[in-house]
Amino acid sequence: MIKKRNIWMWAAVAAVAVAMGGAAGCGRGAESTWGEMLDALGDAGEFARLEGKGAEATFYFSSSDPTGGNDDYNRFAGTATTPGWVVLADVEGPGVLDRFWMTGVDEGYRMKVFVDGGKEPRLSGAVEELWGGGRGPWGWPMSECLNLCWWSYVPIPFAKRLRIEGEPPPVHRFWGPRRLYVQGGGRRMAAEALPKDAWGADAEGTAGKTSAERASARL
Repeated sequence: MIKKRNIWMWAAVAAVAVAMGGAAGCGRGAESTWGEMLDALGDAGEFARLEGKGAEATFYFSSSDPTGGNDDYNRFAGTATTPGWVVLADVEGPGVLDRFWMTGVDEGYRMKVFVDGGKEPRLSGAVEELWGGGRGPWGWPMSECLNLCWWSYVPIPFAKRLRIEGEPPPVHRFWGPRRLYVQGGGRRMAAEALPKDAWGADAEGTAGKTSAERASARL
């Protein structure tokens, strides 16, 4: 269900988006835990800084038209491990996915997130469960659906490789074949700068959830 939000929602999204632009300055040091990565999203004095966070460079991926045209949809990164599925993103590590955005799918569209060559997905489920279902920190204001777009600013660290798979573009009962748009980006980091603790909706303890709540309160 698409939820209506007030002006504070736009302020929160704009604030977090600044982080992707990067700004020079000295940070407080690389986040050593996943909870600290979540905390940093709610710190207005730190989240726009890449220096001191272990970042060596940034990366970006999208379904953009390689010819320079405007057909920026249904362009995938390869064949998925699940028969019939597609690869929405495939990034070599080490690094952290800081932002993921997609549109052209509805509730019920299934996805899987694989990390570091694992045969089993680290995250899996319908799009509304992953990006806005409130599992762990995946909920407002870190992850949501708005104006038919699904997005997440929850950091996903990976040491070797990150691969996001999804079902093929759906066929809408009124609109016909859908156009699936995808984009995302993050930081390339040294392996030793990555969080050493567990992360995800099923991470031990409640650090991730309380960190998200503290970040939400700051925003």
